[in-house]
Amino acid sequence: TGVPAMLHGASSVMVAAYQRAGWIALGLVSLGLVVWFRGLRPALVALSALAVGVVWTAGLMGWLGLDLNPANLIALPLMLGIGIDSAVHIVHRASLGDPHGSGELLGTSLGRALVYSGLTSVASFGTLALARHPGTASMGSAISLAILACVAAGVLVAPALWHLSEREAPA
Repeated sequence: TGVPAMLHGASSVMVAAYQRAGWIALGLVSLGLVVWFRGLRPALVALSALAVGVVWTAGLMGWLGLDLNPANLIALPLMLGIGIDSAVHIVHRASLGDPHGSGELLGTSLGRALVYSGLTSVASFGTLALARHPGTASMGSAISLAILACVAAGVLVAPALWHLSEREAPA
């Protein structure tokens, strides 16, 4: 069998473990959101914004030619925790009855804080993209793109989804 077969087997086990970790992280995040918001509707709005951020991340990675590899697969479970942050803050503010929670968010202190926080995280993880090691650089690029996409989805999509869910919710 030799080294090539061992490497193939090890990489298959590693990919399966990362997928399992991603599903477990998603399940725990979802459960935590339902408990935190004490309801399914706010949790679904936040998770929908996260889903849009994940789709945008996949699209950006494809557009920029960033392939999924074992090094940046580490970024996927991390993205769930970091990526849901903006949407959680927005849905929480909106659920408290703040009129800015479902509308002109960028002009508020919350909108600016979320954008600055996201940019700070992008700057810190983005420094990994400058590494000489290709795996570390790939991971830094993937996490930076994921944070940008998820913050944008949280700031842009979550308020719109909250507004739509309020109109369709039974009185």
